This record gives sequence, structure tokens and C-alpha cells, in this order.
Amino acid sequence: MPSSRQVDSTAAFFSLPSENKEALAMHKSGAAWRGYFSVGEEFTSGKVDQKEGLYLSKDNQAPKGSASKPLHGSNMWPVAEVEDWTPFPQADAFRDSIME
Repeated sequence: MPSSRQVDSTAAFFSLPSENKEALAMHKSGAAWRGYFSVGEEFTSGKVDQKEGLYLSKDNQAPKGSASKPLHGSNMWPVAEVEDWTPFPQADAFRDSIME
């Protein structure tokens, strides 16, 4: 069961404007397959899903000599402030609560 801290910080993340979330777009993570996807970018059983999400996992690195091993790599996390973005002061709480 998610903690109230996880629920609150996740709700804050998903209420951010699209441009903030798109900075973490999955296509930017390469083979790590981590990051944000918007409504209509996911498919289940050949049908478009009507959800948005953020794929995260344990941070782990590909073995030496295999930099593009699928599902290995670092998570992409939102930051508290970036010029021209809506501030996200809960960024650190979001990261910490998800990984607890």
C-alpha cells in the first residue's frame, strides 16, 4: 500500500504541465526503458491505453562492455526548478518516497 507521502508527491508530479513531464520522456532513456509517457503512447493487447505514467525501477547499470543492455540504467527524475518550467518543489520528496 502506498504511503500518503508517495500518493501526495505522485499526484503533484502528474499535475505538472506536459512540458515538465515530457522532459522525462521514455525515448530519452534508450534501452533503460525508463521515463514518462503521455496518454495514448502505451498499448495493451494492441489497443491504445488511456493513461499516463512514469516507468521507474531500481537504478542499476549495464555490465561493463554492454552499455545498452535492456532495462539497465538510471531513472530519470524531475527536478525542483528549471528555467521556464512550473516549479516542482516536491521533486526530492517524490524521488525519495518512490524509492523507499
